[in-house]
Amino acid sequence: MFSDATAVDDDARFPRPLRVGIVLPTRTRGGAEVWQERLVREEATADVTVLAPHGSDALRRWQERSARTLDLRSGRRFRGAAASVVDLREYLRTSRPDVVVAHGVKAALLTLTAAAGAGARVAWVRHDDSFPRLSRIVNTLADARLLGSEGARLAGDIRAVAIQGPLPGAPLTRAAARRTLGFDEGSSGIRRAVMATRLAPYKGVDVAIRALACLPTWKLHVFGVIDHAYPQEAERLTALAEQLGVGERFVLHPARDDAWSLLGAFDAALMLTRTDAGAHLSREAFGLTAYEAVRAGVPVVAASPVAEQLGAAGILVGSEDVDAVVAALRECVRPERRRELLAAGPGVLATTVLEPDEAADRFTRLLAGTARRPGAGVRGAEPMSVVTTVLDEAEALARLLDDVVPLLGPDDELVVVDGGSRDGTFEVAQEAGRRDARVHVLRAEGAGISEGRNAGIAAAAHELIACTDVGCTPAPTWLEAFRSAASEHPEAYLFTGVYTATARNAVDDAFAACGYPDVAELHHPSAGQRLYARAFGRAFRPEMPTGRSVAFRRAAWAEVGGFPENLPTGEDVTFGMRIAARHPALLVADAAVEWEQRPSVRSTLRMYYRYGQGSADSGNTRLVVRDGLRLLAYGGGAVLATRGPLARTALAVGAVGYLGVPVRRALRRPRGVRAAALVPFATAARDVAKVAGALEGMTRQAKRGAHS
Repeated sequence: MFSDATAVDDDARFPRPLRVGIVLPTRTRGGAEVWQERLVREEATADVTVLAPHGSDALRRWQERSARTLDLRSGRRFRGAAASVVDLREYLRTSRPDVVVAHGVKAALLTLTAAAGAGARVAWVRHDDSFPRLSRIVNTLADARLLGSEGARLAGDIRAVAIQGPLPGAPLTRAAARRTLGFDEGSSGIRRAVMATRLAPYKGVDVAIRALACLPTWKLHVFGVIDHAYPQEAERLTALAEQLGVGERFVLHPARDDAWSLLGAFDAALMLTRTDAGAHLSREAFGLTAYEAVRAGVPVVAASPVAEQLGAAGILVGSEDVDAVVAALRECVRPERRRELLAAGPGVLATTVLEPDEAADRFTRLLAGTARRPGAGVRGAEPMSVVTTVLDEAEALARLLDDVVPLLGPDDELVVVDGGSRDGTFEVAQEAGRRDARVHVLRAEGAGISEGRNAGIAAAAHELIACTDVGCTPAPTWLEAFRSAASEHPEAYLFTGVYTATARNAVDDAFAACGYPDVAELHHPSAGQRLYARAFGRAFRPEMPTGRSVAFRRAAWAEVGGFPENLPTGEDVTFGMRIAARHPALLVADAAVEWEQRPSVRSTLRMYYRYGQGSADSGNTRLVVRDGLRLLAYGGGAVLATRGPLARTALAVGAVGYLGVPVRRALRRPRGVRAAALVPFATAARDVAKVAGALEGMTRQAKRGAHS
């Protein structure tokens, strides 16, 4: 009984941190890799594993941060890709990350291939405009899309989230930066240009060296990141400088993590990425170094599109136009022009680049949402009201009180609405209220579920409302998951939880496998499970909550007129869809409950019959069409069964497609083989009951329409 309820351990009430895998495509640590490092804060609560090819420079940097890392086997062509997929699949199966972040087209294709069988949510990051056709395929298959910049957005893709920047801490002053680099302050006639880039042919360092030959008072400093695809590039550039007679004025520095802080030492920064013949990359989508230079008070000379992004803070040149680069560098040191360029910098940064905390928060929010775990790692503070309705369910209410009351925070409340019980249910609720002031009891004689919920919500003290039903057992994280999601997403008004149907025997297992979504498939969906959910609709959807586990803001409840009191069933789905049509809705997988199925096959089929009636009564086209398709499918199947071998083969293939996922679900349950054998019968019985209810409801609606 509730009087024996004990408080849930505080840590157990809060959802665990996200488990995130990050897949890097190459051994080189370039701008994309640095971008990712900056988005995961040192104090981040996410559990991060970084995967990259063996010997990756980026992997070593993550190891220095004490992050978990894994080497991927790699190589050229099919064999190397296949080895990477095998390693990724093993990681997905053993570590079960909530979401995997894949950088670039190659990493995304490898990760999606591994995830198709092992099951994983995949977010991919596009940093540039390479491989546009493959990018569109990846866009379609990935669960979420991130952009390192707006310049990487595919035409028409409005759902991708751009995270530009972030920039690290404040750079050194010009004097401090020059001292750090050992520049001779006495050589005032020397001008210095800087490039911080990967040493690859298309990065334009050779163009800058050719410009240097026309600028006798300038030096070119390059902080060069070794690109393992071009191991001889440093030698080539050095030889070119010697050939042009500027070897003493071309300074190739090793890459250093603090190069961004030293840019103030220079008179100009260069970004000259170009398109080489046969290259898949056609332009630099976002020059992180360019923005770091602007913040350091250094004029930027850049090719398209970086120069356009910088606007008045940059000078546009052709990526291979040596004369234009020469002229631009001379402009950078003319006092009046320099003042113009620097004056435009703060405005450009304010409208383009995110601050570090904002960028990291946006990244984490997107990953948590992709994993269907919004608010993971966040602790909300808003008080909540939990509302439940009861009617002659004394024992079930006592169990619910035992489960829910320990989850309440000090300012939360539980509102129990009794519809006129005669078995002592009302007295159980009253006793709970006497023992705990956070439990409030209402008597609503004759009220149905919707009327009872609406009465409880109207009496509730708080703006954030959660609902559950007797017969449900909330997980320890149930209430805090809703609170955290609402805190992290103030723009959302509906928060849909999840449920698992419990079973007492093999028949219950079969009905659970064929009739309800599977929480495991929500977290780690395979390709087949995704197709099944799309085709047959048995998946958790944010706009289609059930009263077993749902939360919402009071304003949304009032806006849609509360739960529809004219619907005997399906009122929760209709309510949710009305809110979702007006405001954002989120799926909250951590807000989980276990739900007791009906005690007999007869009562289960009666429930589905009423669900069918509710679909018809709701007037929701999607629900009605789905029931109509079920009717057509069974009718078509009966016809095919009487035809020739080809027709019967088509019927068998369709049956396997329809029953394959439920059978595999049943096999995972305690009475696996027996439950799997019963799945076809449970599926057919459920479908027939639901279609019969829908037909009765539509017939009744038609008669009412004709009468009126």
